[in-house]
Amino acid sequence: MALNCRGWFPPRTRALDLGRRGPQTPAMPRIVFERAGEPPRELEVEEGETLRDALRARGLSPHNGRARWVNCRGLGSCGTCAVEVEGDFAPEEGTAMERWRLRFPPHRPERGLRLACQLKVCGAGGRVRKQPRLPTGPAPAQLRLATRTQ
Repeated sequence: MALNCRGWFPPRTRALDLGRRGPQTPAMPRIVFERAGEPPRELEVEEGETLRDALRARGLSPHNGRARWVNCRGLGSCGTCAVEVEGDFAPEEGTAMERWRLRFPPHRPERGLRLACQLKVCGAGGRVRKQPRLPTGPAPAQLRLATRTQ
């Protein structure tokens, strides 16, 4: 048995090549990384690898602008690695630190973002989208409400 990102169970395996004998090779998860203005990149990563570490090891960054150099280094406290994800990542609900950080500006819980430093790639992997820099001001509904009351 092997330890992966969800606990103890046998690793997934690729289809057996009937022409040769020997142990099956574990299938590696694939992620597609999309950043606005750049072509999507397909990456093969280790199962259980943190999404942030997987991207950085392959020359990509889940951060925008200066945050590539000035960030919390994977502790989940700065929120600069927020991404949209679809697919097989763990934990599914988010860590306590992640939920706490995504409640503060420029993030809002209804955006459904996740922190790349808190996610582990599992199973088949999935799709990751990094949005351009988020606005730091109040939400548009709050702006409209503020202008009406003045």
